[in-house]
Amino acid sequence: MKENWENYTRASVKTVLRFVGWGTLMDLVRECENTPYKVSPVWPTDHPGVKEYREHLIQRDQALIAALFLTGGRVNEVVSLRKNNFNFQEDPDAIIVTDMPKEKSFRKLGEYVENGKKRWITEKVDATRRDFPILKNEALVPYLTSWLNQTEDYLFFSPQRNRNHLTRIRAYQIVKNISNRVGEEIWPHWFRSQRASQLASEYGFELHALIDFFDWKDVETALTYSRLGAKKLTAMMVKGQSELKETRETLMKKVEQLQQENEQLRAAAATQEALR
Repeated sequence: MKENWENYTRASVKTVLRFVGWGTLMDLVRECENTPYKVSPVWPTDHPGVKEYREHLIQRDQALIAALFLTGGRVNEVVSLRKNNFNFQEDPDAIIVTDMPKEKSFRKLGEYVENGKKRWITEKVDATRRDFPILKNEALVPYLTSWLNQTEDYLFFSPQRNRNHLTRIRAYQIVKNISNRVGEEIWPHWFRSQRASQLASEYGFELHALIDFFDWKDVETALTYSRLGAKKLTAMMVKGQSELKETRETLMKKVEQLQQENEQLRAAAATQEALR
């Protein structure tokens, strides 16, 4: 699996894909039920804990897929999520995700020149993403909220005592195995890229909205996705046609009205001339 991970790190959120559709995402979620999880060898196959343990892991995997897509977060950011990052009370239509951990945040300490190129000296800093919403009626939300109701702190806690949550490699292994069975080729930033494509093509997110949602510093990335979406372009064209048609119809009505007024004025003038 390490080899696969290295192969797919070449792709980033800038690798733009068209939104695969909610149907494909639901196929991934449903395929979680077919993961052949092993259970404790000390349990007999008819032990009641076997079924319970397997169902627990299936629900965790379904929530992982839902969280990866709905938040559009990096794998390592998603596995670090905690229950208190989700606010259900602030907005009746949305779950507000607050203080989500953010990777790739660095502080510049200095700079130097190496082989004729300027290099920066940096240190990693703890940072959080800007608050953003998830609509409560989106298709994958029930899997996320159901899992949230079962957790106390970390959403994707690790069974290992020396870790608080799953590693990004283990999380990627889980979704990669599921996607292989479905026949969908994914990579670490696949869900992130899919969310950006969906927001642009279905919800009409433009440059500033994408930047706000993902808290991107790279405007070029947001521009890439804001240009996506035949549906969006079609809708704009249809709207433009409709507005143009309405304008023409309005002008035609005004022309007809002016013609009628002119005819009435001519008739009135002719009547007055005849009376003289």
